[in-house]
Amino acid sequence: ISLSISGSYSDSDVQHLKEFIDDFNVNSATTKLSTNLNLQGQGDIPIFFIPEEGLLQVDTNSRTDEFRDTDTGKYYIITTTEKVYVNSDLSGAARKKWLVRSALTKMGFLGETYKYTDSIFYTNANSAIEPNSIDWKAVQLMFGKKITWGMTKAQVKSTLGL
Repeated sequence: ISLSISGSYSDSDVQHLKEFIDDFNVNSATTKLSTNLNLQGQGDIPIFFIPEEGLLQVDTNSRTDEFRDTDTGKYYIITTTEKVYVNSDLSGAARKKWLVRSALTKMGFLGETYKYTDSIFYTNANSAIEPNSIDWKAVQLMFGKKITWGMTKAQVKSTLGL
């Protein structure tokens, strides 16, 4: 799967995304992300940095998902069938977190957690900038070979040691 990054991104964003790609490829047994990050080009997962003012202009009918601060209403990311938009006004840990979340969201990781406060999927604000060990376990399950199509609930539980 190829990723592309465009819009108001920085060299730091590119470096952080490349580090995530390397870590993802170590943790995924079945799906690999291309290490050739497309800059200003097209990818299977196009990530587009735009200011929040621009995010407000994304057609509400074309949105497939959106994540925003529950207290302030500030948008973090908006996804459509074609691309994912990241709020370029974000900075620091929040910017890194939502860059990685944007890629993971387009790969099917739509959930959030209240339980794991250090998770990149934690519902409230935190300082996570990359997946934690539990998050990587989720990647290993989703893109691994242990669970296969057609398994029963009992088989899955047995495979996972539950």
